[in-house]
Parts: sequence; C-alpha cells; structure tokens
Amino acid sequence: MKQLSFLLLLGLLLGACDDFLDVSPRDELAKQDALGTINGVRAAMVAAYHGLTFQEHYRQIYPLYPEIAGNMVMSQNAVGGGDIAGSQNVGIVTWRDFINFSQTPLYENSVGGSLYAQLYRMINRCNDLIAFIPQLTEGSAEERTSLLGEAHALRAIAYLSLLNVYSQHYTFTSDARHAGVPLVTRSLSTSAQPPRASVGEVYALMIADLSFAAENIGPASQRSSKPIWLSSCAAEALLARIEAYRENWPAVIEHSSGVINNCAVALSSGQSYLSGWANVNLSETIFYVDLQEYLSDDGSEANISGHSLVIGAGNQQPVCRVSQDLMRLFPPGDLRLNLYTDNGLGDTLCAKYPLRPNYIANFPMLRLSELYLLRAEAYAETGNTMQALEDLNRIYLRANPGANPLNLSGPALLQEIMLERRRELAFEGHLLFDLARKKQPIVRTDCTGSNCSLTYPDYRYVLPLPADALIHNPALIQNDGY
Repeated sequence: MKQLSFLLLLGLLLGACDDFLDVSPRDELAKQDALGTINGVRAAMVAAYHGLTFQEHYRQIYPLYPEIAGNMVMSQNAVGGGDIAGSQNVGIVTWRDFINFSQTPLYENSVGGSLYAQLYRMINRCNDLIAFIPQLTEGSAEERTSLLGEAHALRAIAYLSLLNVYSQHYTFTSDARHAGVPLVTRSLSTSAQPPRASVGEVYALMIADLSFAAENIGPASQRSSKPIWLSSCAAEALLARIEAYRENWPAVIEHSSGVINNCAVALSSGQSYLSGWANVNLSETIFYVDLQEYLSDDGSEANISGHSLVIGAGNQQPVCRVSQDLMRLFPPGDLRLNLYTDNGLGDTLCAKYPLRPNYIANFPMLRLSELYLLRAEAYAETGNTMQALEDLNRIYLRANPGANPLNLSGPALLQEIMLERRRELAFEGHLLFDLARKKQPIVRTDCTGSNCSLTYPDYRYVLPLPADALIHNPALIQNDGY
C-alpha cells in the first residue's frame, strides 16, 4: 500500500484520541465530510488497514510476542558486553520483560503498553466505516458491500489481537464469561466508560463480523494482484482459527475445508517454499500484512520490518535469538531448517524475516499450511484419525520428503499436530496462544532470564491492561495478578 499524507491525516481524524472514544460533534461533521464520498471511503479503508502495520501490532510486537513461550530468548549480542539485564534500551527492555514474564501495567521503558490504544484506534476507524458506508450512494453497490465487509473483517482482527493479549483464552471458564475487553461498536461520547465485556460476547461479535465479511467481500477488494487485501477466503480462514480457539471442531472443519477446497491457493512445495519466504512471494499465502506503508512518500527512507530487527537472519546485533528448544524439534534433514541460520556470533536467527538494507518482509498473517493443521487438529479432536493423519502428513512430508508418513492416534496424534504447528508456524504469532488454549504449561530449557517455566493456569499467560487505559476508563478492571 502506498503511503500518502492524506491517508495519514485521515487516519488521525478517524481515531487519534488518547483513549478509544471520539471527541466532539465538530469531529463528527469532519467525518461526514471525509466519508461522504466513495473516494473518501476508499482512502479511509487504506487508513484502516494501516492499523495492522503499527510497530505494536503486526509490524513487530504482536506476531513475535507469542514466541516468548519457548521459541526465542534474548541474545547476548544485543548490547555490548552482553549486559542485557542492565540495559535501558527501549527495544531490549520490551523483549526482556516479555521473555521474563515481568511486564507491569506501567510498561516502563517498553513499547508494549501502546498496543491496547493502537488497536482501539483501528477499531474506531472500522466503526466509522461501518457507520458511513451504508449511507453512500456513490460507487457500485458491489463495491460498497465489499468495502463494508472489509471493515467488519478488520474490526474482528483488532478484537482478536486484543483478546489474545489481554484476556484469558475462550475456554478458560466453561461459559466464556470471564473478562474480555470493552466492546465498542460505534462512536461514543468522551464521558463514556464502557466496562470489559465477556470473552464470549467479544467472540460473538468477531464471528458475526467475519461471517458477514466472508459473505460480502468481493472482487472489488482486490486492488492489486498481491494478497495484501482481505478477501472472503481470508475471512473464512480467520473463522477457522477463531472456532479452533472456541473448540468448535465441526465449524473448524467446515471453514478450513471451505478455504482448502474453494479458494485459488495451493500449498507451496519444496524449493518454492524456501524461495517464497526469501522473496516474500510464498504462493500459499492467503493474506499478507503489507508493511510497505512504513516507507516514506518518495521511497528514500531506509527502513526494515521490526521482525528483522528482533530475530531476523543476517543481524549482527539481534535483540533475540531462536531458542535451541525450538531447533531440537526439527528432525535432521527437515527442509525448514533452511529457514534458520547462524550469524557467526552464536545466534541462530530466523530467515523468514531477513535483515537487509531498505527491505521490509511483509507478514503472512494467513497461510494454507495453517488451515491444513487446523483441520487436522479438528479431525483428531473428533476421532477422525485417518483424515487427521492425511492433513498432518501433507505438511510433515513436504518438509521431510524422505520420511515415512506419520501413523499415530489418540493423544499422541494430537500432540504431534501441535508440535507440527510449532515447527511450521514458528515466529508467525501462535505458540503462547496455542499453549493457553490447550491448557499446557510453558517449559523452557534454553532460558536466559527468569520464570523459565509457568504451570497452567497462570495469570502471566496474558499481559496487564496498561495503566493509562485504567486511568482513562475507571470502569476497567485489571487482570488478576497485576
């Protein structure tokens, strides 16, 4: 997506307040002017997508934060002399506290606390689009309907990110009535102080949003040939992921099969799998987050994705390195070992996000491999062993073409599926969330800090709500333990 000054100004207009509430009637009139034309809505939609590209969201924090549960540790090369514990560098402090499970509501010297506010800004933008698009008369009905679907899908993505980080997983209680996040679906007055809705209530909104998106996003959303715009297939893939979090296994099978059988995407194979990562054109990607928006208008700004700075291959001073706990899970000869490389200083780093000058590795939020593994999990959970093995072996044998097919059943099969998710989806934003929903402990042998192991349940499976959010909204209740 091309970054334009107008889009940034429009983004500020559509949600740049300190909390997640709108400001005044004058702002409402400004919104009516900005969103009263089809061109204004098109521009505002790009600004809404921009919410995915914040440093605190998919540019760095959100996809890597779950990897602290065992896939990454601090690098001694992050600072001269290896004094990680004494460093006050914001980047180092952020990841040191994440990995040590020692974040506090103040998020001192850390960018972690900004995620909450950034996500509500994104939700504000989506709510404005959802409110104004039905009033449009310009443009075709098909385009307006498709744009509305995109806005609903983006809102669901923001809420899923909020829940995964700040709320215990869906089955933490039997009825999902435990605390979620404030459910904001329209512009509110500055005096409004919405409390935390239940996790179940927020999931209901996300499912409704994505179901609408899957039905209504059409070809008009594809503004280029690259999969950087949400599609009906992307919405259905997200439904499969969300239903797995809810343990609604028939729905997981339905939605993952819908993507596998009906969407024009196929698994990348062999060398094309590796080259696809290297060239950011992995053919099995259903949706990329386009991080190119961080380039300057004239393209001259030297920039890189945040993933590369933290864990990327080629980095001589990475903040973190790949853990040996993860590396030991790959069998000898596994094709995916080529996605990890040593920087010559003892750091194993991830080549999914290489560090190169003037290079941004767009983030693959949704890949077909995940859909096969979700369906394998759902089949295994419902006793359909043969179907589960078929899907699991598609991914396992692609990475290990000379190996014998896996032949497991019962708990051993489920365990292997989750291990395969860890191998295949490493550094794509899943591990901590997977351990939480499976109610598994965090066990880290390669551990450079404190709290190397957590026994489920533990309050540190989620982050504290930022102190700023509680000050702006006294109706919020802090997470237990903080």
